[in-house]
Amino acid sequence: MNRLSVGAFLALLLLAASVGSAQVCSGYASLERAPYQISVSGAFASNSKFFGAGFTYGSGGPFGTVGVGTTSYNDFNGSSFDIAAGGGWQVPVDRGRRFQLCPTVGIGYMSGPNNISGSGTDYSETNLQAGVSAGVLISSSGPAVVVPVVSFAIVNATAKLSGGGVSNSKTSTFGEISLGVGLVYFGVATVQPSVRIPIGLSGGVTTYGVGLALNFGKSGKAKGT
Repeated sequence: MNRLSVGAFLALLLLAASVGSAQVCSGYASLERAPYQISVSGAFASNSKFFGAGFTYGSGGPFGTVGVGTTSYNDFNGSSFDIAAGGGWQVPVDRGRRFQLCPTVGIGYMSGPNNISGSGTDYSETNLQAGVSAGVLISSSGPAVVVPVVSFAIVNATAKLSGGGVSNSKTSTFGEISLGVGLVYFGVATVQPSVRIPIGLSGGVTTYGVGLALNFGKSGKAKGT
């Protein structure tokens, strides 16, 4: 189970991305002017790959989001189906609203890989997350704004093996640090490379990814970023 739990860290990217990829505090375009956002993200680590998509609705303050994705595992020649939901609240720290903080919470579930190595045993995992992210608007060049971001989260993950004569579960709690740089174009389109580092997860590996997002719609407010 440990090897699968380590690989399942990639599935947490869906949870992390779903919870945080919606505001300046996470290096993305704010929802204040365009309150709807669609996003896609991909990431990789040793022997694992992740791809997901999400939808978010919110304002310059509160926001909520849902996401779906899949994680593939080379070692097990299998993949999982991942779902996640979460929310948060963006809080401006300075008068110019260039520095933003977001407390966030989220829940995620992954189903698979199934029939691991032909054993008839299936894997699933439920993740709960609470954290905070911070982003700052530091520069702009033409239509683009640069937004560095850092976040920290505490994750509680319950992994379960069932079937094939096996039935057991294990719960782990660990931390995650994420660093990224968002490039926000015209206030609505975002490209963000990032790196995520697990803390206190035995055998945990660093993951590298990129997220793309597009905000749309009108909120009726003309202020904000």
